[in-house]
Amino acid sequence: MSGLASSPAATSGWGRSCAPTIRCAGATRWSRSSRRTTSTPKECANVAEFALTPRSPLDGYRRDFATARLAERTGFSLLSLAIPRGGEALARSTLETVCGCTPPPPGQSVPTGAGDRIIWSAPDQLFAVLAPRGDGETARAMTAMKAAFYVTDQSDNWAMLGLAGRGARAALERICPLDLHDTRFPVNAAARTVMHHMGAFLVREGEEDWLLMSAASMAHSFLHAVELSLLWTS
Repeated sequence: MSGLASSPAATSGWGRSCAPTIRCAGATRWSRSSRRTTSTPKECANVAEFALTPRSPLDGYRRDFATARLAERTGFSLLSLAIPRGGEALARSTLETVCGCTPPPPGQSVPTGAGDRIIWSAPDQLFAVLAPRGDGETARAMTAMKAAFYVTDQSDNWAMLGLAGRGARAALERICPLDLHDTRFPVNAAARTVMHHMGAFLVREGEEDWLLMSAASMAHSFLHAVELSLLWTS
């Protein structure tokens, strides 16, 4: 490289190929192959004109089988409520004010007149399944509960399915290890379990009505397992 710099011819050739910010032989020269370009992406519309549309994990799935009906529950909010140490009394009174019910005992759930359901999920922990509300009402309910609970909004983390019909229990028994007999799993019973090797939560809402909850990340695999069981048992 130093030999090239000492030769006028070499210096002239080097000047023609170097970048414009480098001075060679006292002058700035552009490469013949250089061309002004831009990497900024071009669009045919203003970004502000695009809008995001919310979608549920199963995109509003609904299907009728021979002996049961399976449909995604959409529009519901799911809150995880943890009771602080020594805060049982305040948690009880707050839940009565906001939802009109008291915390359920272990293995149980409590329905409310507004379509909500409070589910025992672990010691000092509850799930609040809140029915669709008007603008701002869910946020106000969350704010009220924060006075007594540690509240986490898990609405986007779970997929919910409603299963109803005389063939529902038979289909669940095929993929769920729980004893679902009336004497062992009566109406309003709730339990964390597995279905076809996937973690799930099962709630019995009525004689032939069930709520199934699974992680949103495996929603389609969970749905497929329930569908196959319904097809085999129908």
